[in-house]
Amino acid sequence: MQRYTCKIKMYENTEVSGTIKAFDLNFENVIVENLKTPLPDSLKCATLRTNDILTISFK
Repeated sequence: MQRYTCKIKMYENTEVSGTIKAFDLNFENVIVENLKTPLPDSLKCATLRTNDILTISFK
């Protein structure tokens, strides 16, 4: 399974980065590993709603 490292810009001018693992069938959610947020700690795995995402930039 191929995974893609990316930067994600979200509403409220929030920028996060991580590795996209999967999208659900309806493209409503994205599963992201090693999610780095403006907070000091990163999340091992997270689900982001696509409605909250403005752009995804792949490295």
